[in-house]
Amino acid sequence: MLATQYTLSQPPGLRKLILCGTPSDMPTWVRVTSSLRANLPPEVVAVLEVCERTGHTESPDYQAATIEFYRRHLCRSVPFPPELLASFAAMAEDGTVYTTMNGPTEFMVTGTLAKWSVLGELKGITRETVPGGVLLLNGCFDEAQDECVRPFFERVGANVKWVQFALSAHMPWLEETERFLGVVGGWLVA
Repeated sequence: MLATQYTLSQPPGLRKLILCGTPSDMPTWVRVTSSLRANLPPEVVAVLEVCERTGHTESPDYQAATIEFYRRHLCRSVPFPPELLASFAAMAEDGTVYTTMNGPTEFMVTGTLAKWSVLGELKGITRETVPGGVLLLNGCFDEAQDECVRPFFERVGANVKWVQFALSAHMPWLEETERFLGVVGGWLVA
């Protein structure tokens, strides 16, 4: 999202842009993640709903239910890779930035980014501002489903190459590392 905002400021010298699992619009993200969440087992959905309604989003039950969503749509690697566990630990130690900007989870967006959108600005990413084009990536099981990223493909004025990782959720660099590095590396040197 930050890279998109930066690109829209039309900085001189930018050649290429890589967007991986990046939403173009947070209201769409919330709608999509809510739909994915509704497909969790009913007992998991019930825990999420009760904890959100009662303000217990920091409870162990809520955290465990959230992990069920994350196993399906954040990272499908079993067990979670050490890099992801380190991120979870850092957020548990101090989640101020994440909760302020996003909210308690990937699917309960209540922070300052809740209404963020660049849908009306995407035509500003042009062949002139990004002459090397845009590499758009997402996973088949990604919380950033196609609906979230498609506007980059359809509305951006620069050349866009869209690659989806069939075995990945939101973190193909951890889930399909070799293919991810091949796709990104090949695109960067082209």
